[in-house]
Amino acid sequence: LRGALTRSAVFSRHELIGTTLLLVADETCRAGAWMIDFGVTREAPAPLQHDVPWVPGNREDGYLLGLASLTEMLQELVAADEWD
Repeated sequence: LRGALTRSAVFSRHELIGTTLLLVADETCRAGAWMIDFGVTREAPAPLQHDVPWVPGNREDGYLLGLASLTEMLQELVAADEWD
């Protein structure tokens, strides 16, 4: 997902405040992730990095920081084998 987002011209030009990353999995271990809730997404006046923390005035949303944090958490769960 990170690779697709960083190659996307749309992603680099929009603030994604208020969007949701929907994760779905079933008992057969099939899983998917979808970006949803784009109702308040706005075009940015300049390209955004999405991997720097927000500070007043920088218009960054930290989307890739959150994605990295989620990925790390899921990898730790898999490594711990805590799926009961």
